[in-house]
Amino acid sequence: MSDDKQESILREIPENPVPEGGVAGFIETGDGTRLRFARFRAAGEPFKGTILLLQGRNEAIEKYFETIGDFSKAGYGVIAFDWRGQGGSTRLVTSRQGYVRRFEHFGDDLDAIISQVALPDGRGPFFIVAHSSGALAAILASPRLANRIERMVLLAPFLEPVGLPVSNVLARRIARLACWLGLGKMALTPAAPAGTAFPFEINRVSRDPKRYERNSKLMREFPELFLGGASAAWVNAAFRAIGTVKSEKFLRNNRIPMLMLAPTEDKVVSATAIEAYARTLRCASFISIDGAYHELAQERNVMREQMLAAVKAFLPGSQYEPAQSMEPDDLLYAEAGKIQKKAKRFGNLHRYIFR
Repeated sequence: MSDDKQESILREIPENPVPEGGVAGFIETGDGTRLRFARFRAAGEPFKGTILLLQGRNEAIEKYFETIGDFSKAGYGVIAFDWRGQGGSTRLVTSRQGYVRRFEHFGDDLDAIISQVALPDGRGPFFIVAHSSGALAAILASPRLANRIERMVLLAPFLEPVGLPVSNVLARRIARLACWLGLGKMALTPAAPAGTAFPFEINRVSRDPKRYERNSKLMREFPELFLGGASAAWVNAAFRAIGTVKSEKFLRNNRIPMLMLAPTEDKVVSATAIEAYARTLRCASFISIDGAYHELAQERNVMREQMLAAVKAFLPGSQYEPAQSMEPDDLLYAEAGKIQKKAKRFGNLHRYIFR
């Protein structure tokens, strides 16, 4: 792929350059959806594995250039992509609304990335780092990922929304009714006009003015990569997915070790719900990051470094070989000492749950 072609796939601004060693392109899923992806080599030594970076709603690969660089320097290859309906992937509606009929379709996207990008061109072991609704999609897809993904780190997983103008029960009923009436494309959540972002003073996602302005500039420069509000169909699909992953049958079948990170000042999802969900899984652990808003990868350094430290400590390197006789929760116990030792470098990483 030529440099000219590469630059046409990934966008950059001076404050947000494309990380070195990247290769970008497009693949198609089984239903013909076109997904934009980017693959970055590990810059640090030793090589520790490949991270599949799963973004949240209304995000694009470009928003994670800084985080991709951090993971690369730490010895991880990174594969990032845009979910269907957002970023540079196929849009599912002509309006700016975030739209999907079922969150299981995101699992189809992840399957396609693994089979067409990760397995042919990446190096194992493979891990997932996922944010918000991307984390919900990862949890939902986890039963079919058990033999391909070693571990997951979930950043502010979208397990219970907060801050809605109505109760969650009523919001779910409204979204379901709208879909039944054929109004699934109708916007249910507010959004800034195209090419703009909410002022920093009233934003709900980051307390870091510099990173927030950088991301706002990306929206101004490349409005085609970003969305408006969430549609009724998206909201309905999200609530259905939440119900599925909280069901008793699903909880029994989840086997991938997971680390869940919850910002204590999250104004988008409930930190309490994340902690409660982590307690229900045999193979999950939980960390709260004090004072952080929703987007941990876009937060102030003191909070963002805690997230990075937890990720690096939880994800084992290429020398890691799971013992056949060990259960996922036993593996978490085996790694607990390493994670806790590294976490002591950061004062707020103190709430671990290992069972």
